[in-house]
Amino acid sequence: MSILGIYGGTFSPPHIGHIYAASAFLEQIRPDKLLIMPAYLSPNKSSESTVSAVDRYNMAVLAFSDLRQYGKSLFVSDWEIKRPEKSYTYKTIEHFEKDADEIYLVIGTDMLLTFDKWKNVDRICSSARLAYVSRTDDDSAANEKIRALQANYGADVVRVTVPPLPCDSTHIREVLSRGGRPYGVTEKVYEYVVRNRLYMNDGIN
Repeated sequence: MSILGIYGGTFSPPHIGHIYAASAFLEQIRPDKLLIMPAYLSPNKSSESTVSAVDRYNMAVLAFSDLRQYGKSLFVSDWEIKRPEKSYTYKTIEHFEKDADEIYLVIGTDMLLTFDKWKNVDRICSSARLAYVSRTDDDSAANEKIRALQANYGADVVRVTVPPLPCDSTHIREVLSRGGRPYGVTEKVYEYVVRNRLYMNDGIN
C-alpha cells in the first residue's frame, strides 16, 4: 500500500520548525513520499506577503535540501504555485489521491485550530488522515479541536511529535524586515533572502 504525505503552507519563509516537522513525519509515519506544497495564495490568510510564490518555492527547495538523506521520499512540489488561484487543500488532495492508497495531510497547531473553517472540510476528512505535528508542551486546545473534528467530520488524526521550538514565521519576518538575522532560518534561506532583498524594509508581512 502506497502512502503519500502532503505538507502545505505559505512557507514565508520556511524555517527549522517546518524542517523538523517534515523530518518527524518521515521518521514516524514512513510514507513512500512527502510532498512539500507551497501555496500560490492561501485562502486562510487575511493578507499575503509581498514575497512571490516563486521565491517561496525557491526558499522551500533550499530549506528542505537539508533533508537530502530521505532522497526521493521528500519532494518540494510546484503544483499549487503553478495554479494562479487560491490554493484549496481539497483540490490538491483530489489531484494527488490517484497516486496513493493513503494520504496524510501534515498540519501544525495553527492550521489544526482553524481547520473546521477550511473549504470542504468533510471532503478532506473523507480522503485523508490528518497528521498533527505537535510543537508545544500544551496541547489542550489542540486536543479539544481534535475531539470536535472527530465528532463532527469523522476525522482520523494521528499525532507526530517534535521538540518544542521557539520559531515563528511572523517574528522571523519582523526581524528580516528590520535587516536582522532571525533564529530559525537556515543559512541557505537567509542568503537567498538577503540576495533578493525579501521582507526587508517591508514592514510586518
